Amino acid sequence: MHPNPAATEAIASFHAATSARGSMTIYSVLGAAVRTVAIPQGATFVTLDVQGLAPGIYVVVATVASQTERGTLRVVR
Repeated sequence: MHPNPAATEAIASFHAATSARGSMTIYSVLGAAVRTVAIPQGATFVTLDVQGLAPGIYVVVATVASQTERGTLRVVR
C-alpha cells in the first residue's frame, strides 16, 4: 500500500491469480469492518478513501475468488 501512512487515500495492490471480482475491506484493530470497496473484475489495485477514518492502524483484507491477502495501513491527519 502506498502511501503508508496515508491521510486521504491509499493505493492498495494485490496479486490475484484469477480475473474474478472481489472486495477489499478495512478493519479497525478491534476487528470491526469500517469500509468495504468492490474490486472490479481483472483489477490488480484499488484506491482506498481513508478520509473520515480515525488516525491509527488498520488491517486491509483483499478477497478475490478463494484468495485472500492482508496488509496494514496507518492513517494519519
